Amino acid sequence: MTTTFTIEEAVELVPWLQSTFDNVRFLIDKLDSLARDVDGKSLQLQSDGGNEAEEEVSKAEKSRREVAREVRLLIDSVEKKGVLIKDIQRGLFDFPSLREGNVIYLCWLAGEPDLEYWHTIDSGFAGRQLL
Repeated sequence: MTTTFTIEEAVELVPWLQSTFDNVRFLIDKLDSLARDVDGKSLQLQSDGGNEAEEEVSKAEKSRREVAREVRLLIDSVEKKGVLIKDIQRGLFDFPSLREGNVIYLCWLAGEPDLEYWHTIDSGFAGRQLL
């Protein structure tokens, strides 16, 4: 069974969700940087060879895996609460809710000061309406 949220419950989660999203964005940026680092060191290894270059690639790859694990843990924490992640890059989240007996989504985009929109399951972000 899907978790459903009242408007009040969803609003209460918004500050936590903003903070979690900010951390995810920071870590994703770090992942991108580490991926470029791994690629650069791999190219260096191909051209130079040697144990030192291999160790650098190994360390960079290990760091990349650790950051990816941190991202996964943060995403899991959001999903465990029942919040739907629609676009992690943009910070688009939906909270399943009930409106007049129908399941709808309370919709929040990172950076919005409050939860102010909802949409039907089928209409998506383009169909957002004010609460």
